[in-house]
Amino acid sequence: MKKNIPILIIALLFACTLQAQKTFINRDPKGYFPKIMINNVNTKLFHRMNGSVKLWLYWNEVPKSTGYMDGRTHYKMTVYNSDAIANRTFEFDYTIYGGSFSGKPTYCTLIATFVYKDKRPTKKVTEYFDLQKNP
Repeated sequence: MKKNIPILIIALLFACTLQAQKTFINRDPKGYFPKIMINNVNTKLFHRMNGSVKLWLYWNEVPKSTGYMDGRTHYKMTVYNSDAIANRTFEFDYTIYGGSFSGKPTYCTLIATFVYKDKRPTKKVTEYFDLQKNP
C-alpha cells in the first residue's frame, strides 16, 4: 500500500494541471466577446468596451463534463444574468481532445441570447473560440 502513495500523489498532481486555467480567444478578432477564462472554480466572460477588453460577467461555476467519447471530453454549462436592460442566457460548450498526440485543438462555442426588457427584438449571438496556447 505504501508503494502506491507516490503514484497516487503524481496522479493527483497531473489531474490538477489538467484543470488549470483555460483561456479561450475568439476566432473573430472583432467578435463581441473576445475572451473566456475558465479555471477550477469560476468562469469569466470578457467583452469589448470603448476599444478595450474588460471583464464583464463572472460566475462561480464551471462547465461540467458531459462524457468522454471518441477520444474527446465534452463540457457544458448554461448560466443566466439579468439586469434592468435584459435577461441573458449563456451556453458554454467546449471539447478537449485526449492524448498528447491527437493534434486536435481544443475549441469552445458560446451561444448568448439577449431578451431585452424594452421593445428591442431578442438577439442571439454565436461565437467560436480556440484555446490559447501557453508560451
